[in-house]
Amino acid sequence: MLRVVFLVAFGTFSVAKHLPPYIKTCRKDDPNFDECVKKHASEAIPNILKGDQEFKIPNLEPFTIPEILLDAGSDISIKLNDLVLKGISNIKLEDIKIDIEKQHAYIQFFLKTVSIDGKYDVDGRVLVLPIKGNGPLHIDCQNLIVDYVLDYKLLKKDGREYVDPDVSSKVSYTLEEVNLRLDNLFNGDKELGDRTNEFLNEHALELNNDFSSTLSEVINTVATTIFKKVLPLVPYDEVFP
Repeated sequence: MLRVVFLVAFGTFSVAKHLPPYIKTCRKDDPNFDECVKKHASEAIPNILKGDQEFKIPNLEPFTIPEILLDAGSDISIKLNDLVLKGISNIKLEDIKIDIEKQHAYIQFFLKTVSIDGKYDVDGRVLVLPIKGNGPLHIDCQNLIVDYVLDYKLLKKDGREYVDPDVSSKVSYTLEEVNLRLDNLFNGDKELGDRTNEFLNEHALELNNDFSSTLSEVINTVATTIFKKVLPLVPYDEVFP
């Protein structure tokens, strides 16, 4: 069971809007459509990350998550609170493909470094190691490559077509390195806590494979929220004339 609680409200507006000026359109019949989309998307990303009050997109640097509850079966229970993600502003768009006919989008982006600070509460077993404690948490992720897939449908409203807010999306990712530190393990037993942190870092990539669904859900929710804040509000023929 995974539950991620975000500070961002995910509701959409009912009033039609126009694209913000920093998002430039690409014509569907452009022979260089993919190149146009990549160029304009790359130019728009820095503005989107700063937030947009009209579309109720918050500033995404840093990005805050009040709570993540992760129950990975009977072996371990993890609760994370007051998380602050930094590094999103350094995002680089690697690839983007939009299939207008199939109403399908594929996006790949790269993040050199992402850091996460917050609080943790853990009780159970990681791999073969018992672990218990609560306190400050710090995680560094290096060279993160994210693949994001979005499938959407169109609906008619007031005689015009819009993207249906009920989209389908999924995320997969790879990363090169993970470093983490859990303070105050085992009621502050420094020696045991240091040994546990050393073990966790030695097996960090293996642990990432076990708990990748958490980070995938976070990335997916952030990305999909941005799409749902903008695309369903703008007539489709204005997004892709």
